[in-house]
Amino acid sequence: MEFFDSSKSIIENISLLSGTLIFLVTLVGLWQIVLTKKSMRISSQRDAAKLSLELCEKFNQEMNSKVSNTLYQEFKSNNLDFDFISDSNNVLSSIDEKEIKNTLGNYYEIMKNLNGKLNYHLQDVADSLECLAIPIINKIADEQIAYHFAGYPFVQCTKLCSYYIVARNNKNPETYENLISLYCLWNKRIAKNRIDKEIKRLQTAGKVIKDQKNIKPIGTD
Repeated sequence: MEFFDSSKSIIENISLLSGTLIFLVTLVGLWQIVLTKKSMRISSQRDAAKLSLELCEKFNQEMNSKVSNTLYQEFKSNNLDFDFISDSNNVLSSIDEKEIKNTLGNYYEIMKNLNGKLNYHLQDVADSLECLAIPIINKIADEQIAYHFAGYPFVQCTKLCSYYIVARNNKNPETYENLISLYCLWNKRIAKNRIDKEIKRLQTAGKVIKDQKNIKPIGTD
């Protein structure tokens, strides 16, 4: 089960997190009381799940402020197509400079020549993405839970910052390495899920057509 629609914009996806996550953090807190006498393994899984929900809740709050408001306005003032660059249906398969240039086209050169406020806000968002990625990549937080609640917006936000991320990573390979690892993992999963959904849709459509062909007209044997 995923809580995001890949057809929606990044702002719409981020706004879906708040209420659900607050409820689930509370629910996990109650779950924590029930499981106090369980084994160490269950305790570890519980803590990882709770941490994931808390991280996603914090991520949502930060992205609402940093992306939906500040970064969006900065892109708009520089005549950058915010929706095109963050489009989750056209994600980068990797954080690679050559692919970023090919995917973003003219926008890459425009962003490369911009300084000041835009780069400051890109760094601010990229730092938040790295903060979410560190405990997930290091298996402190539950990766599956985090993916369900933050997969799409994480990928979208990473694409928004892709120029800045690769520029910093080229200078120092350790910069944003957790972010890049998580992006590649989740982007691959999103692409697979999209293909699986399309196959299922086509199979359902084919079955309907086949059933319609087998229906005999009224009055025939």
